[in-house]
Amino acid sequence: MSYINSSDQSQSSLPPDKEGVIKSGLKRLNQSLVLMHRTRLTVWKAMLITVFVAGFASALVLAVSQDWFGKIWGAPSSITNQATVTYKDSTNKSYSGTSNTVTTNIVASTGPQISLKVLPEEKSMNYSGTVSFYVYTAGATTNPVVQASGTADANGLIVIDAKTLTNQSYDLKIVTLYHLSTSLKGISFTGTNLDLSTSNPLRPKAGNLQDADNIINSLDWQVMSVKWGTNDAVADVNHDGMVNTLDWGIMNKNWLVSGD
Repeated sequence: MSYINSSDQSQSSLPPDKEGVIKSGLKRLNQSLVLMHRTRLTVWKAMLITVFVAGFASALVLAVSQDWFGKIWGAPSSITNQATVTYKDSTNKSYSGTSNTVTTNIVASTGPQISLKVLPEEKSMNYSGTVSFYVYTAGATTNPVVQASGTADANGLIVIDAKTLTNQSYDLKIVTLYHLSTSLKGISFTGTNLDLSTSNPLRPKAGNLQDADNIINSLDWQVMSVKWGTNDAVADVNHDGMVNTLDWGIMNKNWLVSGD
């Protein structure tokens, strides 16, 4: 009787050198597949991160452009409830109630404001324009506690945000283009809205064409003289469409006058 050696069946029929080559090739193929898989995962992660960042940036730009934050934080909100009244008599018998909708509006507080009216000389038809304002502690001339700019409307009205001011006295300086600065001194602020538009309209003097030294002098005349006979918007002090003796008359009236 013959026997088959089982160990001989388990041995590869390939020569040792070819078997080694195949195993090495399979190993390299497996490593390549693993590397490709990892690369794909890395690419997908990078793409997801890029899409997320781009989407967030787009949403932020849209929110800012549409003022969503201002609408969310600054817009009035409301609370609506249903109120019902039930009647009972002396025997404690109840009668059908009457109901109605009750809405409470909640408006975000903007803090106290100071209202001013700025009426620059020779701008009688339309007082709109850029106004720079400086708020100083009373008696001080440096280090303003508030410094900002805004646009006055056609009537010269401008509103200053005063929520950072404390209850004390202040001096207020106003600066407008091509006019001398002017001021209000000793303003008593009590933490509430302060309307100075009626009682204390500010009237900056015209003619400060050089617009840097806050005094009307020969430097301003130099600006006007080279524009004589033209319709230059700066040198045409009275805004009649022509730089001429009428404009010089206004400048001469304020000659050597300094701003506050």
